[in-house]
Amino acid sequence: MGVQVELVEVSASGDAVGSSANGKGTCAGKCKVTESKFPSQAVSRNKEAVGQFFFDTTIQARPKGAKGEGQGTARWNFTNPKWAGPSNEITLSLPTVRCDNALPGTSKIGCVMPYIPVLVYAKSGPYPELAKHIQYAQNTKHLPGKYGTTKYLTRLTDKEKIKKNRNKACPSSRHRPAGKQCDEYPFASTWQGASTGGGSLQLAHDQRHAE
Repeated sequence: MGVQVELVEVSASGDAVGSSANGKGTCAGKCKVTESKFPSQAVSRNKEAVGQFFFDTTIQARPKGAKGEGQGTARWNFTNPKWAGPSNEITLSLPTVRCDNALPGTSKIGCVMPYIPVLVYAKSGPYPELAKHIQYAQNTKHLPGKYGTTKYLTRLTDKEKIKKNRNKACPSSRHRPAGKQCDEYPFASTWQGASTGGGSLQLAHDQRHAE
């Protein structure tokens, strides 16, 4: 996870004129700071002082069952030649992130982020046919994954289950129009796929795979 801090002067008077900012990143819990860049920079109306911090988990791939939470914090203060010392430290804490190595089908570490990622296919984009088919699947067939609802697609990592999802949605016997490939929705790499989801499916045909 990364965070960028940008400071710009709105107004300044008296001994605040000519101030600079500098900072660092820290991490509490099962995490570490992999990059911390916020050298001393003048703060003005014309130029922002920018700090950048990156954090990673310290959970290891082995043994199985390891888990823990970590929280990164960006910290900075202001300095000025007219002052006896730096200002009080200002902090910006990031959301707590939980990581573990319990995700089936992979030996990699997985982390639960405090937001829901969104994958967008635009009808005015490079794959309009695919976008229209997904819209049809969500709006007409009421399949999960529509933005703004709580019927989410959830990640599947088991390669055999993914293969079964794809084979059920797009078997080799299914006709492919010239220049087209069979793409499934919900995606094979989700638990809502054709096999693991146990429900109806909507096929999308386009010139490339959706995944």
